[in-house]
Amino acid sequence: MPKIQTIISDSSSATYNSGLTFAKILKAGDKILLLGDIGSGKTTFVQGMARFLGITQAVQSPTFVLLKPYRIPKNRGKSKASSFIHLDLYRLGNTDDLQELGFAELLDDKKAIICIENPIKNLPFIGRKYTVSFFYLNQNRRKIRITLTK
Repeated sequence: MPKIQTIISDSSSATYNSGLTFAKILKAGDKILLLGDIGSGKTTFVQGMARFLGITQAVQSPTFVLLKPYRIPKNRGKSKASSFIHLDLYRLGNTDDLQELGFAELLDDKKAIICIENPIKNLPFIGRKYTVSFFYLNQNRRKIRITLTK
């Protein structure tokens, strides 16, 4: 049975802070899938996560480059992760394209936290994961649903 948490966000700063708070529970090897329409807050949420993990570089959606790796400073939080890998699969057509990215090797990295925006259907088995879904309630308000699946 998956565990579910729901957050209502009234602003981009609230979405950012939700990502920051969520990151406190992450540990090395975790995978996070982010689902939602363009502009629904996925990247803002990821920016909050990255800030908590000690990443000081600007975090932007990797829509056109597909993948952006970041180094997590040593002894940052409880995560024990050494890297934060941010992917956006919006432009990929199918799972065959994942081979070129070295997707299987990324998933095997037990020291990374992997965040995947717009995961394509039929992703290879990735095991335990968090799914964070973003829903528009109105122009400024979002519902963010976090589900943990083992």
